[in-house]
Amino acid sequence: LYVIHLHTRQYEQNPFPAGSGNRRADCAFCFLFCMSGLLLTYFLMFLMITYYRSITPNIVIQVYMQLPHFLTRSLAFSILYLWSRRNPNAMIQLNFVPIRGQYLPFAHIGLSWYMGNQVPYDSVHGLLIGHVYYYFIEVLPILLGRPVLTVPHFLTAMFVNDHDDHIRIAQENFANIHQPRQQQQPRPQRRDNGGTEAHMAAKMGQLDQLQQLSSSLSSSADIFHAQDANGWQPLHEAVRGGYLEIVNYLITAHQVDINARTNQNQGPSPLWLSETFHGLQ
Repeated sequence: LYVIHLHTRQYEQNPFPAGSGNRRADCAFCFLFCMSGLLLTYFLMFLMITYYRSITPNIVIQVYMQLPHFLTRSLAFSILYLWSRRNPNAMIQLNFVPIRGQYLPFAHIGLSWYMGNQVPYDSVHGLLIGHVYYYFIEVLPILLGRPVLTVPHFLTAMFVNDHDDHIRIAQENFANIHQPRQQQQPRPQRRDNGGTEAHMAAKMGQLDQLQQLSSSLSSSADIFHAQDANGWQPLHEAVRGGYLEIVNYLITAHQVDINARTNQNQGPSPLWLSETFHGLQ
């Protein structure tokens, strides 16, 4: 339980955006997905262990006794794997040995295998479930061009500060009312997670698409400064993806704020993302 608490606190500081606009809601949705996946695939561990063995009653009983009856270790590894994917270049001390974050789950599994002389199936189980969530929340949306998993509204309502939301909406309405009609610009079209076309283009490294959006008369200049539900701007997406040309384009052509932070000004800045995902060069 302490390991789950430790990894959960670290992951909650910078979770994968899931469309809620709130880090706690994104984390809660992630944990619910991992716990449900672990419970639904628990029986697959039995098949995995007995795949290369002769199935006899004694073997079945022996394998069943080897299965973990509490999935806390599996859940801890799911969270650890997602944290390592989110912070691949973070330096961690594992038994006084420095190791990058992206290799930390595999180092734990290798160390457990070496010390116990057997594969830690519960750890592998948790790692696989964590990878499934990572694929659906980060990889598949890029391939399809749309989000696949989003936080349910009831879960968002449990964590979002309604008072702050009402103030923000009231301020936007006040600005729209007092803005002259001839100066009003069309608002950028947003996706379910609050992102715009500029967010998707920066995330996929499409500089030509960003330039097309800039030259289009129907696009508002605010699209390059817009924030998604988690406070991410196109600049953050470009920095995380390592698209240096897009970063230079957004800074020089649209004067985006290089110090802008995500998650209601409590999340990472572009410099932090650059150091975490690509190191200091």
